[in-house]
Amino acid sequence: EPEDEYMAAIPTAGEHAVYFRFSVDGGQHWRFCDLDGSSEAEPFSIAGAAAARVSPTGQSVDTIDYCRVWQTSLDVGSADPAPIVTVEVYESSLTAGGNGSNAAQIVVEFGYGAASTNPALEGSPALPGEYQWRNAPFARIANPNNYEYETTAYQSGSPPPVGSYGVVARARRADTARWTYCDTDPTTMDFQMSKVSTLLVR
Repeated sequence: EPEDEYMAAIPTAGEHAVYFRFSVDGGQHWRFCDLDGSSEAEPFSIAGAAAARVSPTGQSVDTIDYCRVWQTSLDVGSADPAPIVTVEVYESSLTAGGNGSNAAQIVVEFGYGAASTNPALEGSPALPGEYQWRNAPFARIANPNNYEYETTAYQSGSPPPVGSYGVVARARRADTARWTYCDTDPTTMDFQMSKVSTLLVR
């Protein structure tokens, strides 16, 4: 069946959680939409919201070109050593053909948090900060153009309570405060909660 597409402009600079809603009865009933698709079988989830970062007019922000978390899932016992997580990063002006000398010009962190919380929306009125973040130092050159950064998902000896969590990397140039959030999908830079690494603590 043919489908219609709708677009909307975000009028103000800043960081926003973005949702669409649709009504076929003049606004008496609404269907809210997330990035995974919403239906009777797949209810709307706030974790599936889009995150929009809008720069003021005339300003451009250089964000990381590419990043990918290597570990898709982590399964540990509470007494086990903290698992290591790795992210591969590409930023054309810093990593391409480099020897690691520009590693400090990229800041990388790993965080874990509630599996239903989108860390890219932290700080919005709907989603207060729930992720615990750790700095990830430069580890190695992955190939002639990419750097890898690595750390443990949490401080060894201080695991989170037993349960399931999402594990996410975020990266930025050291000369900007604008983070790029990274999932495990190597084919797209559209950050999606359905593609973040999972952490199971037993």
